[in-house]
Amino acid sequence: MKKKIKYYLNNNLFIKNVLLLVGGTSIGQLIVFLSSPILTRIYSPEDFGVLGTFTALFTILVAFGSLRFEMAIPLPKKDNEAIRIVIMCIYILIIVSFILGILLILYGEFLLEIFNMNDLIPYIWLLPLSVIGVGLYQIFEWWAVRKKTYSILSKTKVTQSFSMVITQILMGILNYKPTGLLIGSILGYIGGCNKLAIPFIKENFNEIKKNKFQDYLIVFKKYARFSRFSLGSGILNNTSQQLPIILLGTFYGIEVVGFFALTIKVIGMPTLLISRAVGKVYLGEISGMKSSGNTNLIRLFISTITKLGIFGLIPFALLGFLAPYLFEFFFGTEWATAGYYLRYLSIMYFMQFIISPVAQTMIILERTDLQFYYDIIRFILSIGSLIIPNYLGLDVISTIFIYSIIMSIMYLLNLFMNYFILKRSI
Repeated sequence: MKKKIKYYLNNNLFIKNVLLLVGGTSIGQLIVFLSSPILTRIYSPEDFGVLGTFTALFTILVAFGSLRFEMAIPLPKKDNEAIRIVIMCIYILIIVSFILGILLILYGEFLLEIFNMNDLIPYIWLLPLSVIGVGLYQIFEWWAVRKKTYSILSKTKVTQSFSMVITQILMGILNYKPTGLLIGSILGYIGGCNKLAIPFIKENFNEIKKNKFQDYLIVFKKYARFSRFSLGSGILNNTSQQLPIILLGTFYGIEVVGFFALTIKVIGMPTLLISRAVGKVYLGEISGMKSSGNTNLIRLFISTITKLGIFGLIPFALLGFLAPYLFEFFFGTEWATAGYYLRYLSIMYFMQFIISPVAQTMIILERTDLQFYYDIIRFILSIGSLIIPNYLGLDVISTIFIYSIIMSIMYLLNLFMNYFILKRSI
């Protein structure tokens, strides 16, 4: 039996790479899940609300980091051009982070007050540090995808979770609240970056030394159109995912954000990270197939969705029924409300789980224009699905349910768009 499994994996590189990356991501998220009952007894819903708002803000801001040029790293046929994109991304990230820091010093407090986020004012200095740290990890993560070094990438996911959990627990015990949650979360995003960066520098140091300013200008111009649409899409996509957290805090208070943040931490983030892990392998495979003229792209697309659908159906269905009772049992009585939120969000998370990995097909096929238009529609509907129910005086549960249904429909639309674009390209 072991020989058959080994033979199957050796002859199915896509499944092998998915298991490698998802394995590390899953172990990391298991660590996060097991630590959550401890953290919910150290930190209050309000503390988690500050974490949720902070995470939403820096996730929106990090889209500006490298102007989304990092997503072009897997595309060039030759490594020397990809190396130039990596270094160019680092320079752009440093400049953008510096500008962001200046703007936050000048206007950050004023903007936070407008959105009723006064609790975040003492921690505003952490935002530019988060952007540069997460931005660096993303750049080298895309290089690892290009080189298909999924084992190293997998190990960094475990390192991130350990760094986050240990920091949050220790600082919470020492009564640094909610600072411990914030600093631990930042470490959880950038941990293991050195394991990706050091091999890159060692292997390509001589090539990096040869490059001149003109070389970076050439790749900047070459991928400027890619960046322009990809940046717009990234900002809209991140904002449509994160702005609901900010709006929930503005409309219903920081405690509601805390409950919502726990559902993201326990279910939403693992779902997204596992989907992204599968998506990284999918993008690596489809990029290679596209470059070599392989026509099995549709088969890979359908196979990826089908396997994820089968794998995720029962767990997400059970969550929809049992979430309130599970949350009360594992996290304490005061957190049962978060379980009711998850009951209505489980539909959206299931759609995200099966569709997110293939959602970047349009990017690989260089249809960033269509991705951009889709993200505009998604942004408008996601914000509208929260503002209109609040205007009508609906309670937070009804608002979350409407938001979940609208987002599920948008995931389905994304699926059909990617499928038909892929079909046409063949």
